[in-house]
Amino acid sequence: MLIKEGKTNIKYLLIVVVLATIVGGITYWQYQEMQKEELGGVEVNIPEKVVGGETTNWEIYRDEEYRFELEYPGNWQISEATVKHKEDYIVIFTNPDSDKQDGQPFFPKITVSFEPLGYVISLERYTTDVEGFWTEYLNDYKSTGKEKINIGGESAYIIGGTFEEDNLNLQIKALIINKESHHFLVALKSLESTWSKHNELFVQILSTFKFLE
Repeated sequence: MLIKEGKTNIKYLLIVVVLATIVGGITYWQYQEMQKEELGGVEVNIPEKVVGGETTNWEIYRDEEYRFELEYPGNWQISEATVKHKEDYIVIFTNPDSDKQDGQPFFPKITVSFEPLGYVISLERYTTDVEGFWTEYLNDYKSTGKEKINIGGESAYIIGGTFEEDNLNLQIKALIINKESHHFLVALKSLESTWSKHNELFVQILSTFKFLE
């Protein structure tokens, strides 16, 4: 594991294992579940980048190898990892301020995962497969819907839902976008009870996401 900020510990290792299961396992799901469903959705746009105010102390994360960048709160911790025996790549941005449910802490996090595929698959089909995988493997997963959007001139989908993990009620939301036959998934995970404030920040972060020329 490569660490840009913070320190390696068992917490980060467990996070990477969980993400590898959720994201990396999608490829297996695609071979097992050959769905032919057409996705609908309303065309919407991510808001223009927010400047000043709350984003004054943000920093830029730039990845020259995978050719993308985004801005994030400067006090968040970053860890990077590749999934063993695969080319899947994950960057985890963790909020250092935890929320609590019944006294149990949870650190909201945003992940960026990159999955190269050895075959061509449409954005619509890949989105369907992610939804199917979440439904199958996240405990008591309930979809909160999906939207077709435009970000940086590229078509994308946003999907989300609620689920249970370690006796916590969690919510997840992900941006899914294709770039040159590779798939990017940018996801927020937080407690369901504190979702509103973190989702607002997530939208701000998405407004800064772009591919490098």
